Amino acid sequence: MTSILVVDDDPQKLSLLSKAAKTVPAEVWEANSFEEALVVLREKELDLVVADLDLSCTNRNEGLNLLDVAKQRDETTQVIIVTNYSTPETSRAAMAMGAFDFMDRNPSGVDFFPLLRAKMKLAVRFRELLRLEAREALSQPVENAG
Repeated sequence: MTSILVVDDDPQKLSLLSKAAKTVPAEVWEANSFEEALVVLREKELDLVVADLDLSCTNRNEGLNLLDVAKQRDETTQVIIVTNYSTPETSRAAMAMGAFDFMDRNPSGVDFFPLLRAKMKLAVRFRELLRLEAREALSQPVENAG
């Protein structure tokens, strides 16, 4: 079964992210801090992490740190960063670090949650494709260079 970690320090936003993730369908893990998210990342094999960019008042952009940890653990794990305070610089940084997407919670003229659900489903399918390609590459015979 698909496994998704959702991370937000705001309990109401965390609940909404969790509801969206359950529509994938998936086993959903919740964390309300960077530290809680690290515990889940160490213990579970995750297909997708959906994390708020700012997980605390004291350390801005903790979501990017979480992205880094997730990618170091398994480069095929997909990560979507969500935020209320998007800047072009932060968005570019997240994408350069390997985020599947960087989403503003307040997009103009778009309902955020249907878009998030669609992107979650795409991210999970993309991970499946990456893992399939890796298995196929491993099963190919290695040609003798000599």
